[in-house]
Amino acid sequence: MPHAYEWDEQKRIPRELLQKCYQAGFLGSVVGPPWPVEFVGTNIAGGVKYEEFDAFHELIWIDELSRPGSGGVLWGIQAGLSIGNQISFFIFEA
Repeated sequence: MPHAYEWDEQKRIPRELLQKCYQAGFLGSVVGPPWPVEFVGTNIAGGVKYEEFDAFHELIWIDELSRPGSGGVLWGIQAGLSIGNQISFFIFEA
């Protein structure tokens, strides 16, 4: 990620990046299995089938996302995509 340092300094990740991550199928990897399909869908990066996704795939996702060497980018993408979704699960279940 060529902009990792810049985003770390700004303490902000562009919203467009989070949208691209969702479109690329990263949301399931962030939320972790089993996730509510009605909110997250079954599109998983790398073409992994929803039924086959497990903790090993989640580990690979985190390892690959760590490559830029930026804890800020890793946390921003991981938390940015997952925290809001976790809250929405509880809101919609109530």
